[in-house]
Amino acid sequence: MLLSLLLAAAAVPPPPVGDSAQTYSPAPGVESRYRLFVPEDWKPGDHWPLVVMLHGGGANEDGPFDRDPAFRPQLFDAARAHHFILLSPRGHKGGWGAKLLVEGTGLPPRGTYRWPAPGALTGPPPKVAPRSAQDDALAQQDVIATIARVKAAYGVLAHPYLMGNSMGGQGTLHLAQDQPRTWCAISPSDGPFDPASYPYARARGTRAALFVHGDRDNVAPIESMLAMASGFERVGIPTRLMVIPGGGHSDSWHRAMPAIFDFFARNPCDRK
Repeated sequence: MLLSLLLAAAAVPPPPVGDSAQTYSPAPGVESRYRLFVPEDWKPGDHWPLVVMLHGGGANEDGPFDRDPAFRPQLFDAARAHHFILLSPRGHKGGWGAKLLVEGTGLPPRGTYRWPAPGALTGPPPKVAPRSAQDDALAQQDVIATIARVKAAYGVLAHPYLMGNSMGGQGTLHLAQDQPRTWCAISPSDGPFDPASYPYARARGTRAALFVHGDRDNVAPIESMLAMASGFERVGIPTRLMVIPGGGHSDSWHRAMPAIFDFFARNPCDRK
């Protein structure tokens, strides 16, 4: 009996390495997908850090890997160098659980944020499609369930790193205050965010933050991210700000990526 159990266990193939696309169901009747990159020298029994990458608005799980195919080899080489596993969730209906308001006054309810006023390089805010409370709950559940699947398959360390650009930056900041003790460190980039609507004190459990923003961003005003970084510092979160000279809304994080991964590597939480 013992021999048959050992043979059965030995017959289970290890999970795939390299670049792969996965499909699963985060809730009954709901299908979602995610992209995963696992450096090829990973082997069962390794415990490597996980970097969760949230895509921007209108994109899907392929966005961080495929939007600029010329960037993909650089991204994967950096993951190999640091022994990082990269996860890009889809998010239910492309969201991350944050409610966004284009207009409104006063501090919004928890989990609701305002778009920033247009800055010198920005136009008016985009129209935000209405989302139900169930959509927002499923979007956040999708991220957490995807992380749990990858943890179970690859034995990744308990506290992932979290990053995202544009709407992904909004999602990063939302999850930082909603589940602050989950993340090892975060790096939001070029996120349109009204700093007055963010509950900084609730993000105190976040261990470290690197804010990235291009000074030629024509969507999100850099002033809002400068204020966000100051707010994190004010509540005692170790914070860095990286301004990309000439950086636009979608490419600044590409130019900052080596520094982002170095920042994560310098802020380990539970490496074995």
